[in-house]
Amino acid sequence: MEQKEAEDGSLALKLDVKLMDLGGQKSPLFAHKVTTVLQLKASKTGLAGGVNYELVWDNDAADYVMRPIPDDQTSMYDGDAEDKT
Repeated sequence: MEQKEAEDGSLALKLDVKLMDLGGQKSPLFAHKVTTVLQLKASKTGLAGGVNYELVWDNDAADYVMRPIPDDQTSMYDGDAEDKT
């Protein structure tokens, strides 16, 4: 639980016992099932960028990145051919 940073957890054990007849002699057979449940809650908050940033695809990083917009005016006709950074 510490590794997963879990606050709550439960463990359930089911044990079935059956008597088997092995050559006239009774012998117990045990079947078991163990189930675990960890209550994990993850949350992440933060702030990235602002009004002077844009989300663009970076080919080198192969991921989307935030980069500053050189001026506050952006047009839908701005091409991708020129790099604004």
